[in-house]
Amino acid sequence: MDNGSITRASDLVKGLFHHPQNENRYKRIKRLQVETGFSVAEIVLGYLIGQPFAVFPIVGPKKVADLQESISAADATLTADQLEFLTTDN
Repeated sequence: MDNGSITRASDLVKGLFHHPQNENRYKRIKRLQVETGFSVAEIVLGYLIGQPFAVFPIVGPKKVADLQESISAADATLTADQLEFLTTDN
């Protein structure tokens, strides 16, 4: 999988995160992106915020647009089925 950034990642990052399971997670996120119209960042933050326990996502925007996208994630509510879809290992 090449999402535009993995090829530029360090060997350490690739070793930690570039695995088939994560590639499958990314594909599920992309499918939800088409279904919901949310960005990848909104889906990821929506997933974190949608957990039944307290989660405090920390964002590190590099640009104002990144910050705005993170703020809009507060409205990126995912359904229970969508949350389950993101964690399915199929």
